[in-house]
Amino acid sequence: MKEFRIDGNDAGQRMDRYLAKLLPGAGKGLLQKSLRKKNITLNGKKASPQDMVQEGDLVKVFFSDETLDKFGKEAKKFVGQGVKVLYEDDNVILLDKPGGRLTHSSKDCREGNMVDDLVAYLIQKGDYNPRLERTFTPAFCNRLDRNTSGILIGAKNAQALRLLNRAMEAREIEKHYYALVRGNFQEEARVTKSGKKLREKNKMVAGEDLAMETVFRPVVSGDYSLVDADLLTGKTHQIRYHLQSLGFPIFGDKKYGDGGRGQWLHNYQVVFHTQGDLAYLDGLEVLSPIPEKLDRIARDYLGRDYRKFLRV
Repeated sequence: MKEFRIDGNDAGQRMDRYLAKLLPGAGKGLLQKSLRKKNITLNGKKASPQDMVQEGDLVKVFFSDETLDKFGKEAKKFVGQGVKVLYEDDNVILLDKPGGRLTHSSKDCREGNMVDDLVAYLIQKGDYNPRLERTFTPAFCNRLDRNTSGILIGAKNAQALRLLNRAMEAREIEKHYYALVRGNFQEEARVTKSGKKLREKNKMVAGEDLAMETVFRPVVSGDYSLVDADLLTGKTHQIRYHLQSLGFPIFGDKKYGDGGRGQWLHNYQVVFHTQGDLAYLDGLEVLSPIPEKLDRIARDYLGRDYRKFLRV
C-alpha cells in the first residue's frame, strides 16, 4: 500500500484523471475496478471516478510495491535546446518558438519539441522538479504549427494552466500574427468559415464541425501582401485555412498553398486582458521580432522598407 497526498499541482481534477496520470500503465478498466472494490480510496472512503481531488486529500492505493512500480509513471529525461524567454513570472512564461520546431511531441514523431525545451529550462532554473511531481508537467495553453514561429504561452504550475486555459476560452488573451500571402490584399476581412479536420491528412477542409473566426487586416499590399491576422478562435491550421478560402494562400505553405522557400506565418503579439487571479497581467503586451529568415523573404517580395509598417 502507498499513500499519496494531493498537492496544489494535483488538485482540481477528477479522480479517474488523476489516477490515469499517476498509474498510466494500469489501464482505465483496472483503475475503475479498484475504485469499486476500495483498493483505491479517497480520504479513507470509497471514491467514484468523477470525484474531484482537492489539495490536502489523501489517496491510498492498496497495490503491492511491485505492481505500483509496474504501473507507475516512468521518469522521463527532458533534454531541450536553449529557449528565448520573452516574459516570465512565478506562474506564467512566454517563449519565442522558432519555425521548424514542434510545439508538442506526438506518437508519430519523437523529435525535440518546445514542451521539452520548457521543462528542461525550468528544471535547470530549479523551478520544476519532476521527481516531486506525480501528475503535472509544465505546458503551453496555445499551440503553433511546426513551421509557424512566434509566441507560446506557458504555465509553470497546474493552477496557472487552468487559469490560462479559461482566459483563452473567454478571449481574454489577444493573439496577432503576420502572414505573407500571394495576391493583393487590400481590405479588412472577418472570416467565420467553419471547417472539419481530416485526421488522416492533418488538414482542415470545408465543413460544419468547428466554428472559427479570424479578422484579417492589410499591412502592406501588392502582388504579395503582408496581412495582420487577429485570431479570435484557435483551431488547427485556422489562419492558413481561412486565408486559402479567401484566395490569399500563405507564402511557402505546402498544405494550403503552393509551397516555396518556407512558410511565412509568425505569431508576433500577445496582449492580456485578464481578470481575477490573472488580473496582474492585464494590459501586458509581449512582442516577438520577425525571424531573420522570414525577414529576408519579406524584403525580397515586399521591398526593403516593409518593416516601417510593422509593430515589431
